[in-house]
This record gives sequence, C-alpha cells and structure tokens, in this order.
Amino acid sequence: MEIKSRVPFISHAQLEAAADRLLAQYEREIQPVFSPPVPVEQIADFLLELGIEWLDIPDSDESPILAYLHPGAGTIRLNERRLAYFEAHPGTYEYTLAHEIGHYQLHLTPGDNPAQVFVYRHRQSVKDRREWQAEQFASYLLLPERLLLPALEGVELYRWPNLYRLRDQFGVSITALRIRLEALGYLHVGGNGKLYPNQLTAARDHRQEMQR
Repeated sequence: MEIKSRVPFISHAQLEAAADRLLAQYEREIQPVFSPPVPVEQIADFLLELGIEWLDIPDSDESPILAYLHPGAGTIRLNERRLAYFEAHPGTYEYTLAHEIGHYQLHLTPGDNPAQVFVYRHRQSVKDRREWQAEQFASYLLLPERLLLPALEGVELYRWPNLYRLRDQFGVSITALRIRLEALGYLHVGGNGKLYPNQLTAARDHRQEMQR
C-alpha cells in the first residue's frame, strides 16, 4: 500500500470518534437514530448541505469511478455509468456517500482549492492514506457499535444468510459488514469462504482438512 507522507496519520480510534461525532451532531440537530440503517443520505443533505447528483462521469472498466466529492460546488456526484453496479450490489450507494462524507470531514482545510475533488474509484489495487481513511470512516459511520452490537445479540454469525440479513438491516455492502465484524473480533472469513469465530479456529480447521 502506497502512503502519501503529506497526509496526516489518523488512528482507528480517531476515525471512529470522528464518525461518532458526526452521527451525534445529526441526532442533536436533525433527529435521533434509534435503529439501523444510519441515514447517510440525510446526513449529507440536511446536516452537511451536500447535494447529491447523478452525472455521466467518464471512466473505464480498468479504473471505474463510482463517485467524487466536489467541495467547491458542495456536491457528491455519482456516476450514472455505474448505475448497474450500484443496483447489483446492495449497500454500495450508502457506502459511497459515507466514503465521500469521510473526505469532506477529514480532508478539507481552509484555503483548499475549491475546485479540488476527491474521486472514489472502485477496485483500486493501491490506495493512499487519504482513501484508506475515508474507507474506515465510512465503515464506522454506517456500522456504529451502539447500533451494531445490540443487533448481533442472539444472531449466529457463522451462517452467510444471517450476515446478509444484517447487511440489509444496516443498508451496507456485505464486504463492509464482514470487514467491520472481523475488526471487532466477532468473525473470521477463511480463504474458502467458510465462516469462523476467529483465525485460530480457521487454521485448526484447515489443518484437519489437510490431514484427511
């Protein structure tokens, strides 16, 4: 992973705190959020006053662009060319909005060029620190612990259908949910797609399979 040294380091704890502060601000100024999904569209529109537009954004299959933030125009612009991708992958729209909100919250400073944009390219093999931070912020914003942990109670997490129900409940992609649960230590996905409580259990299962 390539890290641009000019982008300040922000820890996981700081990113989570920033996402929690934004959600708390929405609850104070707009309305409380008692259950998922987190209203990311309303956070962008009503709280941050960021317009949401669909435009034809030139890109390529090798470097597909899902959206970009244009701070000077106060808009998040989504790519009409990738509408089929958004429709085929539930939660991608919400995650993309949260990602660009992450840039808006974390990476803008007074005196920035108003024409500067933050582009979200899907399937980037190399991400700089700024993109990584926006990704983590999006995960924390859409899957805050205070909403996620109660939703996990009584749920058998080692069955994919249950994870897909949680995905739909929170309005996120299955990938975002999996990464968040793994980071919290609730889940590990093996190389074969099998679900385990942790990496140790996965390794033990793999050894047993090799011995058969």
